[in-house]
Amino acid sequence: MSQVWRPSRLTRSQLEERRLDALPLLDDPALSTSTLAEQFGVQASTVRTWRRRSRLQGCLDARPITGRPSQLSDEHIAELIDIIRAGPDPQRFPDHRWNARRVRELIGLTYGIWYHPDWVGKLLRRWGFSWQKSENRAVERDEARIECWVEEQRPILEQKVEAGETLVFVDEVGFSLKPTMAYSWAPRLHYESGVRFFHVPIPAFPWVELTFALPLTRRNTGLPCSVR
Repeated sequence: MSQVWRPSRLTRSQLEERRLDALPLLDDPALSTSTLAEQFGVQASTVRTWRRRSRLQGCLDARPITGRPSQLSDEHIAELIDIIRAGPDPQRFPDHRWNARRVRELIGLTYGIWYHPDWVGKLLRRWGFSWQKSENRAVERDEARIECWVEEQRPILEQKVEAGETLVFVDEVGFSLKPTMAYSWAPRLHYESGVRFFHVPIPAFPWVELTFALPLTRRNTGLPCSVR
């Protein structure tokens, strides 16, 4: 029997819907505990718990949520998500980064609610954001020229390599002193925001420039030609 796909995690309303669908079948003598467990994707102990609750309470409705109600309304949360997606004020935060303390300040100044920074991080995850680093790509990158090179030039070079010729790329590389990419809160599965988040590092060594000759063959090797 092929295994039925099920989501790895169900929402509260989906869990309740599953229990309510199972409720009329719990007293059916033709359906065993293992059969119901397989049908609804739960353990046999869960089915026994449902039967016990059905006998004692007469229903399998979700229990009321306990704890303090949220201080932020659904409208406030929707507004905050839009503001965070749009990015911080560049005049106040020129690095274009959101961190927990900045989002805490945003919530406090806008709605008068001051959370602990650790709790702000949990809220951001709940709202679909994650702590991530933006994708490091050159701002001069020309996608059209790259695609043209791949379609026109790459096949010619591959044919030459197959014919036994040696393809050599000569370039200059070194230890870049450009600012490194820093982290920011951003929507999940969003790795390229169009803005470079960065902080300025302290160089640990002077500029070193290397010139390499790198032959592109089946066995890729390379030796430095000079060091300045």
